[in-house]
Amino acid sequence: MRYLSAIILWAVLIGVPQLALGQTEEELQRFEAKVSQGQTLFDAEEFDEAIEVLTEAEAIFEHPTLSIRIAMATAQVGQCGPAERRLRSLRRSDLPAELETRMAELDTLVRRCVSTGTVTADCSPSLAQVDVANRFFDCGEQIELEVGSYQATITQEGFEPSTVDFTIIEGEDQFVSVELQPREEPGMDFPFREVGLGSMGGGAAMIGLGLLIDSSASGRKDDIEAAAASGDAQTVSELESVAQTRRRQTIGFVGVGAVALSAGIAMYIVGEHTDEPEDSGRFVVLPGPTRLDVRFQW
Repeated sequence: MRYLSAIILWAVLIGVPQLALGQTEEELQRFEAKVSQGQTLFDAEEFDEAIEVLTEAEAIFEHPTLSIRIAMATAQVGQCGPAERRLRSLRRSDLPAELETRMAELDTLVRRCVSTGTVTADCSPSLAQVDVANRFFDCGEQIELEVGSYQATITQEGFEPSTVDFTIIEGEDQFVSVELQPREEPGMDFPFREVGLGSMGGGAAMIGLGLLIDSSASGRKDDIEAAAASGDAQTVSELESVAQTRRRQTIGFVGVGAVALSAGIAMYIVGEHTDEPEDSGRFVVLPGPTRLDVRFQW
């Protein structure tokens, strides 16, 4: 559409003497080309590019029709403040009657305008997801939001979620940077005292059983002596074999019981320390692939 450039050029060439404006023929040709290009971009709804080109044309020669078109494009891209300022400036001007329809269109666009800005999240790890007002997008992706305050929630499997507050300002690009921390698998407090008491009890029982077996073996001494006195060698051999077995059992039970008792005492002492306030060190047990890993956390 060339009506816009035609109207402006008519105003330039007919309404105002060219020499008074100081415009050269080359400048007017460049002006006409910019206006034509800007109008084409506007019709294609490429408003950002249209604003840039039409503003270049306005730098050559200012005209209300051109200002109206720039204000319309500005309102279309959510830059409500600049669009409203242009509208107020135009209202203070002595506009020709033929522009009343265009002014009414501009007024409607400005009243419907919603101010917007953009935000981009820079995340580590880079594959994290961003949630802003239930709008989900990838880190590094730029999204457009209405002017206002927001909170972004960044999540990634295996990492602790993080939130960050930001404010969208009209026409500006906002950037938020977030570094997620790896999620630690929850540990479980090891019941050292309970296990220690159990181990001590088991160890004492095994020592007691060993001593009982040993006393049983010692009681056979009289039987062996009696069999030897009667010359019953076979009975003596059998009784000595049983006595030796009992002694080996005694040594085994007493040895294992002593180890269990010692371990139980040590675990009970450790358990006493784990009952200190939470800000002190504590032992925790973490499940591993083939065993339980015990470590001391500060």
